[in-house]
Amino acid sequence: MKKILHSVSFLSSSTLSLFLVLVLSFTSKLYSAEESYIQISSEADITIFLDDIFKGITNSDLGGLIIENVEVGTHTIKCVKQGFTPQIKDISIKRGEVYMLKLDKFIPKIKITQSGNYDKENIDLEVGTMIVQSLPTNIQIEIPALSIINQKLKDEWKASNVPAGQYEVIYKWQDITLRDTVIIKADLNTYTFVNFIKQEIDQKDKYLTPEIQAIIDQLSMIFIDGSIYQIGSDKGEEEESPVHSVKLNPYYFSLYEVTIKDYIEFLNANDVTSYGTLKRKQLINIECENCPIEYIEGKFVFKKTKIANSEMCPVVDVSWHGAQVYCEWLSQKFDKKFRLPSEAEWQYAARGGAKSRNYLYSGSNDIEKVAWYALNSGNKLHKVGSKAPNELGIYDMSGNAREWCLDRYDENYYKKMAFDNPKGPKKGRRRVALGGSSASPAEHCRSTARYNSLPSYTDWTNGFRVLMEAE
Repeated sequence: MKKILHSVSFLSSSTLSLFLVLVLSFTSKLYSAEESYIQISSEADITIFLDDIFKGITNSDLGGLIIENVEVGTHTIKCVKQGFTPQIKDISIKRGEVYMLKLDKFIPKIKITQSGNYDKENIDLEVGTMIVQSLPTNIQIEIPALSIINQKLKDEWKASNVPAGQYEVIYKWQDITLRDTVIIKADLNTYTFVNFIKQEIDQKDKYLTPEIQAIIDQLSMIFIDGSIYQIGSDKGEEEESPVHSVKLNPYYFSLYEVTIKDYIEFLNANDVTSYGTLKRKQLINIECENCPIEYIEGKFVFKKTKIANSEMCPVVDVSWHGAQVYCEWLSQKFDKKFRLPSEAEWQYAARGGAKSRNYLYSGSNDIEKVAWYALNSGNKLHKVGSKAPNELGIYDMSGNAREWCLDRYDENYYKKMAFDNPKGPKKGRRRVALGGSSASPAEHCRSTARYNSLPSYTDWTNGFRVLMEAE
């Protein structure tokens, strides 16, 4: 008996099939034809239960596991791999039968969450995340290949730990059915927006790592895909013409103007003097009567003024240098490239990007809907995001605070602007500022209207927002 067992060990190590091992075992034992067996073929380290009774763990040398002396009748086999969906098989065993069971490829446990709650498990498999937003909110999502039939209840629906690959997805609302094919990439988030009102599905080209997603969530940014578009206007001032094409790379863009609260955090995190200077450059004019920030007892704090009654208003009295240094601070903080938007990037976002409806102002032809300007602002700032957004969901690109851009200013720049990702003239003392302000007439709040100031200039009408370059 011992000699036969030794030969079995030797043969199995020589990659004889598990079936031969079983045959030899049966021969060596001169087993009774009355006994039944289950032979499980699978990868190693799979925990096996028979009728909820532990039967062992699959072995890589044997290529699986043998369960002996199985009673005749119906049984349930449960195969468990940590972090993956268990495989449960119902089988029927006959007297003297050797039941061969080959396990399927294990699928990770796919977590369905609503409104952004997501913790990725440490699973040794290439998996990604599918994120769905929709209009209306309550829709049904089906992914047949993953056995998912789930109701989307909140603003954002997520399926995490989805094996990388291509899947058919079926969306249902009332009596309407929309179908799509989604590609899941390893360690990336795949976004889909399902619009049943227009019966459109928009997504697919935006894959974000969880790291990038966390940053844009924290800073309230959106992804704007690269494109070629027509910058300028033939109906505005001469400096806005001629209309011509420019090409932009993808980028991430702030939904909101940088707030007083945001800028106070930055000031207190750096060696800024009580006068608002850093390395001899004036970042913010603290001594200005209308400046909504003051320095008290060793730190910068919000100061309510006649032009700002909330720290959620856009920060103003910031110079171009002050906006630049803020971007540099974000770059160090998040280890990504932040900067002011170029004039071309700013205008593309203001006009609604690829979703543009060619409105006069950012988001509407009716300025009252989208902007705080001279005739409705009360000559003061308002909380960011308190007017309607534009086609991309971006707020306050017309009115509230005028926004610094990266470019130097040249009134004839549009006549010689580069085609590929223009970043402004190489020379020039003044810098571009766009969008109009709470003190501006409607004409100055148009998406194509241009303004300029010296980079050291500060005023209660000047603020900014940030851009993060896409890798």
